[in-house]
Amino acid sequence: MERIHPTHLRPVADTSERTLLDIVAAIELVAAGGARRVVLSSLPDPELVAGEALAHAQAAGVRFSLSRGPDGGLPAVVVGPVEA
Repeated sequence: MERIHPTHLRPVADTSERTLLDIVAAIELVAAGGARRVVLSSLPDPELVAGEALAHAQAAGVRFSLSRGPDGGLPAVVVGPVEA
């Protein structure tokens, strides 16, 4: 799997690709120790990239999940430490 580097700027036309890049940036932030937990809300259709995002998270050794609020709105992406 090609590793995505969100710091390499290039035009992104696809909404799913932009969503994945945002999630990968959160994964790398947590993996590097820059944050313990990151919650991303209001991302368009995170379910469409959840499988690929999970693969990135597992490779980085961090936890990835989708969390939907009680109102049933857009799911939030939660990236954090793997808890035993």
